[in-house]
Amino acid sequence: MKLTCYSYDKLVIINIKKLLVTFMHLLYVMLGGFAGAISRYIVDTLFITTTFPVATLLTNVAGSFLLGVLFAYVDKKRSRNGIVERLFGIGFLGSFTTFSTFSIDALLLLESGQFMQAFFYVLGTPLLSIVSAYIGIKVITKRVRSS
Repeated sequence: MKLTCYSYDKLVIINIKKLLVTFMHLLYVMLGGFAGAISRYIVDTLFITTTFPVATLLTNVAGSFLLGVLFAYVDKKRSRNGIVERLFGIGFLGSFTTFSTFSIDALLLLESGQFMQAFFYVLGTPLLSIVSAYIGIKVITKRVRSS
C-alpha cells in the first residue's frame, strides 16, 4: 500500500513539474512575441511609404538574418534548453517577421498596376532573406570558431 501511494505522489510531482515547464515555455514565447510585435510596429511606423512596402521587406530580411544567427548559435553551442529558441526564435522572430504581410503587399502592388515594383518585391524579398540568413549563420560560425 505504501509503495502505491509513493508512486502516485511521485507521479503527481512529475506531472506538476511538466506543467510548470510547459507554462514557462509558453511564457518565453509570449514575452518574445510581445517584444517582436512591438518591434514590428516600430519598424512599420518608421518606414511608411505609399509606393513600396519597405517596412515588410526590411523586417523579413532582418528577421531572416537574425534567425540565421540564432540557428547557428544554438547549433554551435549545442544549447538545446529551449529558452533561447522559444524566446527569440518562436516568440520574437515569429511575431516580428511575417510573410503573410509580404503576400498581401505583393497583391496590392499588382492590383495598383505597379508591376515592376511587384516583380522586384516578390523576387527580392525571399532572395535577400535567404542571403541574410546565410550571412547570419556565417557571422556566428566565425565568432564561435574564434572564441
